[in-house]
Amino acid sequence: MMQLIIRLLSGQVKHLEVSGDATVGELKQLICQLVGEPSYKQRLSADNGTRISLEDDSRTLSSYGLHSGSVVSLLITNAPCQVFVRNEKGQTGTYEIDIDNETVDQLQTKICRKEKVPVDQQRLIYNGRQLEAGKKLQ
Repeated sequence: MMQLIIRLLSGQVKHLEVSGDATVGELKQLICQLVGEPSYKQRLSADNGTRISLEDDSRTLSSYGLHSGSVVSLLITNAPCQVFVRNEKGQTGTYEIDIDNETVDQLQTKICRKEKVPVDQQRLIYNGRQLEAGKKLQ
């Protein structure tokens, strides 16, 4: 087991105990439980002489040179999410959205701008259900 020091942007410090063969993805899940931020919003870096970005969720912490006492810096981002929208002709368009804040209406407006399909003629279906105007995309 190794004890990691998690430093938040606010300067707050948390301590986490993880197994020596834990992956970055597993660390992000533990951090999610600790601070309540989902792993897709977390950007982690460590400093073992040089700053290392912990980007590969499948790599072990030890492969990045982390050990007991290592300091991991946590940055919470509102990184955009990509969605793929297929039209009635089978063509797929890619759109970046802010999953936490964007609404169905805002996505439809983006589609209208790019595809020139009026909002009132769009039907967005996800998982067999039509998305409702005014609702968030989460």
